Amino acid sequence: MKSTIVPSQVSGPLRVAAKSGFLTKRIWNDFFGTGNRHWRFRRWKSLMGTGYFTRVPDYGFVESAVALSDKGKVLADLLGMNPVYSPPSKNLWHDEELIRFALFLERKGWVSNWQTEQELKASGQGQRLFQNQVRAIKIPDLIIEWNTSPKKILWAIELERTRKEHTRYYEMVGAYKGISRIESVLVIVAADSIETNIKKAQAKMGYPQAQRPMLFASMNQLIEYPLSCELRQGANRMALGNFAKAMTGQSAMEPTLLGKTAGNKPGNNVSCLREAV
Repeated sequence: MKSTIVPSQVSGPLRVAAKSGFLTKRIWNDFFGTGNRHWRFRRWKSLMGTGYFTRVPDYGFVESAVALSDKGKVLADLLGMNPVYSPPSKNLWHDEELIRFALFLERKGWVSNWQTEQELKASGQGQRLFQNQVRAIKIPDLIIEWNTSPKKILWAIELERTRKEHTRYYEMVGAYKGISRIESVLVIVAADSIETNIKKAQAKMGYPQAQRPMLFASMNQLIEYPLSCELRQGANRMALGNFAKAMTGQSAMEPTLLGKTAGNKPGNNVSCLREAV
């Protein structure tokens, strides 16, 4: 089979669009755009001129968000990317923040892989990994694989932007009680009241915090200051940057602490949060 050569300025955006179903100009600017404003404008236009991307009527103008064209999907398939469907426009901003978070962690070298909800559904991996015989299947908004050794540690990420009926929080907490392949759950909340309601559901349902810790972070902090964004577990606090360095061994913290962090026992991945505060 003839090898496929993809320009570097295309491969990254193509991969993001294949994994998430879309690409926004904000994501491109943050992670792929280079040069001054003039050069960024030209390079974005050049990327759109490749024919690998197309506008999505529901997303509005091509300058804000695009998806893979048929030509782009063919190329993604050739590269083994298995492109997913585009999410509805109402989910675009929600998913954009998750993709930006995943790319941020990946660029720092802290995660070795990440999968969107669309990927988990399309591949069937979500059903295989997270099926619960008692409750409905819960597909996380995002899965990240920490770059740990010898075992890769899986975290589920949930982004809660708006307040929901309390029953929805009980469903989420109940589902994660039975997802044994997940080491921890990070819930990113847009308001303190959302975090409070989820914690109430945890308390009433006897959530196994020791076996599958559920951590919280504030959405605005994560967007504006990701490195210093505070991760919260009970009364313990730690900046995301410090936590990630400890988790992956890229830290000056005590060797014994790093050993606990990268261990194989469920729950050990939050020991640095408990002991380093």
